[in-house]
Amino acid sequence: MSVSKYNSQRLHYELSGWRLKLKRIVRSLKMWGLHRTFAKIANRLSLPIPVLFNIVPRAKDFLMVGCGQFGCSTASYFIGKQYGHRFLGCFDIDMAQSRRAQRAYGYKHACATFEELLELEGAQRIFIASNHASHTPQAIAALEKGMKVHIEKPISVTWEQLAQLTRAVEGREDDLYVGYNRPFSKAITMVRDMLPDGDGSFTIQHFIAGHAIDPDHWYYDPKEGTRICGNVGHWIDLSVHLLSQRDMADRWTMQISYSDEALREENFSLSMTSEKGDLVTMTFTARGEPFDGVNEAINIQQGDLMARIDDFRTMKVWRRDYFRKVRFWPKDVGHRKSVGQMFDEKPAYRRPWEEIFLSTMLMLHITDMVRNNATVSEFSFAELRAKLDQQETEQP
Repeated sequence: MSVSKYNSQRLHYELSGWRLKLKRIVRSLKMWGLHRTFAKIANRLSLPIPVLFNIVPRAKDFLMVGCGQFGCSTASYFIGKQYGHRFLGCFDIDMAQSRRAQRAYGYKHACATFEELLELEGAQRIFIASNHASHTPQAIAALEKGMKVHIEKPISVTWEQLAQLTRAVEGREDDLYVGYNRPFSKAITMVRDMLPDGDGSFTIQHFIAGHAIDPDHWYYDPKEGTRICGNVGHWIDLSVHLLSQRDMADRWTMQISYSDEALREENFSLSMTSEKGDLVTMTFTARGEPFDGVNEAINIQQGDLMARIDDFRTMKVWRRDYFRKVRFWPKDVGHRKSVGQMFDEKPAYRRPWEEIFLSTMLMLHITDMVRNNATVSEFSFAELRAKLDQQETEQP
């Protein structure tokens, strides 16, 4: 892998002058608005200042695991803004990160260990945004404590973990929430409401320009599930979500084309066709750092409905003679509704566990293909479920 490939990212973050930094701020203001931009900058620069100002007292019942950029400037930001100051405790393997979250969002306790966090009196809800391999065991431990649990993507990075989580969540499905956020976006909500009746086939196309990450980034650690689990799982899950709006096909054929066999988890295209005539294609590219962050273009067609989503900032929709162009400001990828799922007592929409279960099995199957340099696979969800059942029977 050529180091020069990452020069654009290093220049972008480390060597850029004040003009480029100012341009980033202006672009962020246009995309996210003033308050969210402030929250992002405060966390990036580790500024020791409060991000939210809440004067209404709330019972402190919320725990945060993982105090990085997402845990702070997305999850803590939206939860505090919508549901008030209920931040009981936080934990990160980097204690300095925990202290920053405590200063910025007012967490009462910055805990030294995950176990210490779970023992805090009054804890009822926990948000898990730690490293990916930790998600399953931390979620199971919290469920065993009787808490409502939100797991950020991915929920599991191995078949063994998914088998363990499936057993733990049985009968507790209403206490588990998952952070695949795009189904909660305004664009996908509109598409879901406009889908034609019946069992028509889907065509779904994704083009994703992801971050160019350094060769030593923890996403490349084999135990963390590759970038398939870390990044591409979002669009695998979105595809399953759309396909699940009617009876989802069981049998599929998949093909993957790699541009670099030495680095197969990025710069590739995959296509899937089903026994029902569905077609799903996906290209994930990371050849340079996108200035405004991850950029995605999604095209969807079922029957006479067509939708084109441009980075979740605009969408065009056609249905027969109907046409509408919608602008979303601030940019809406579904984070606000997704991170607040466990606080909403009467949600307008709740994703079924079975849908998350199917998308995770598909993600793990694609991960196996990438790791094994496989280019073609014929499979069924029934076969994937049997593979998972075998993992369960092998557990002590």
